[in-house]
Amino acid sequence: MTRMNEVGFSGIFASAPGSGCRNCTKNQDMVYEDTVPLTSQLTGYLATSSASNTFLPDGRTIQSVEVDRVVPFLKDNLTWRVVDTTGVLLQGVEQSGLEVKVTDRLFSPPSATDPLGKVGGFNG
Repeated sequence: MTRMNEVGFSGIFASAPGSGCRNCTKNQDMVYEDTVPLTSQLTGYLATSSASNTFLPDGRTIQSVEVDRVVPFLKDNLTWRVVDTTGVLLQGVEQSGLEVKVTDRLFSPPSATDPLGKVGGFNG
């Protein structure tokens, strides 16, 4: 992360259409999925901000990490952008077929019986 309000990144190796990349042409209909967890950023804020009660400098707040509070907060405040490897903002991404979704799922932390933790199914 390079800025305080950035919570995660997802990176893929891709070439521009018409670049002559044989592998890119062969896999042009491939679907790529990734996850950018947000919970630690949200819970970290809740654990340290009781005095100010603000998540972002302009006063937007979140009261808990329950789904009924987080989803509306993210719908109002979550933004994303697509940049190239040099950080230049790419234009025309809306027409590329890129789809960004917010989902939730339960995760049980690691324990003696589940050393990697237990991940539930997606909701939303």
